[in-house]
Amino acid sequence: MMIKFLMKIFKFSTKKREENELSDFAVKKQLVKAKKLVKQSKKKGLQLDIHCYTNLINVYVRCNDTEGASKVMKEMEEAKIRPNIVTYTTYLKGLCEVGLIGQATELYEKQMIPTYQHNIRSFSTFLRGCLRTGSAENAMNIYKQCFRKYYSSDVQTIEHQDTSILEALVSVLW
Repeated sequence: MMIKFLMKIFKFSTKKREENELSDFAVKKQLVKAKKLVKQSKKKGLQLDIHCYTNLINVYVRCNDTEGASKVMKEMEEAKIRPNIVTYTTYLKGLCEVGLIGQATELYEKQMIPTYQHNIRSFSTFLRGCLRTGSAENAMNIYKQCFRKYYSSDVQTIEHQDTSILEALVSVLW
């Protein structure tokens, strides 16, 4: 009984350490090391959780590899791990940064809105992507669908909203 308990603690601490390493690899843009760590973890029999998957997606995004991030999203689905708001926003950021605004719009409209996996941060991320690509129509569609309905009543959120994004949106649209 004690051995099982200790094994659970070991696996938990190992997983936590690997989550931290993946996070560090994202900051340092070290995709090769992140892939190696994940491969080793799987060999050890460790199962990735939502945090590991999200950190791995972040490594891919920070290295501008949206194809790799997309594969990780699919792997999560196959593992029956549901993406959370951080996962979606990270992937959304990656799509926006490389100019795949059509895919970003589809992600936001078809996956994030229906599952309520969006917030002011994901909204800002999407608007920033629209501004970078000059996609005023996409920005306005999401604005109409989300901002008034979900965010406008949250005064504290609005106060902390990056006003430059909204100002830029207004300047692009009008």
